[in-house]
Amino acid sequence: NDVVSQTCAGVKFLMDKNKIDVYTGVGSFVDKNTVKITSSDGKESQITGKNIIIATGSKPNYSPGMEPDKKRIITSTEALNMQEIPKKMIVIGAGVIGLELGSVYGRLGTEIEVIEFAPTLLPTMDGSIGKEMMKILKKEGFKFQMEHRVQKVENKGKSVVLTALNKKNEEVTFEADYCLVAVGRKAFTDGLALEKAGLSANQRGQVEVNDHLQTVV
Repeated sequence: NDVVSQTCAGVKFLMDKNKIDVYTGVGSFVDKNTVKITSSDGKESQITGKNIIIATGSKPNYSPGMEPDKKRIITSTEALNMQEIPKKMIVIGAGVIGLELGSVYGRLGTEIEVIEFAPTLLPTMDGSIGKEMMKILKKEGFKFQMEHRVQKVENKGKSVVLTALNKKNEEVTFEADYCLVAVGRKAFTDGLALEKAGLSANQRGQVEVNDHLQTVV
């Protein structure tokens, strides 16, 4: 929390120093040159500009049955702000985020068990990288359950229970203190009212751009 406070103070200093006005709230388009800001108390204001940059980033993605409750079924956001070191953590997803955060907690003493639908680690990368990473992480005590399709994750109060189908289509369960859902991220464009600016999102919620990161507007 101290680090977060220091970061926020540092950002505020940079904004003030460079004479940048900061509006805090939810931004949405009124038209291609106007943005409406709705503050936490419901008050609205508008600002206009010749050019507007959309830089809303991304948020954790998840599939039905593994919806995070942000208590014991968590995303990368909660994993960075935990108040204890779990004895055991299940990680859904053998991608970059899951393995990185799993490694952090593994080195702090947490038993890590990774559940992955694909047959290899880091499935979007070269196969040899995944094989080498598995060797390294197994030496660090990681357990891997590959080709497992997660059906549901349940918060049991002091633990979580994950139900999955293995590659033989048999139902299996795993239990841990926490479950980290790390199956990727998706564009954070909900609520922007893109259509009012003459834009639309694709099936993945992303705003289409050209090689210069320009939209069609």
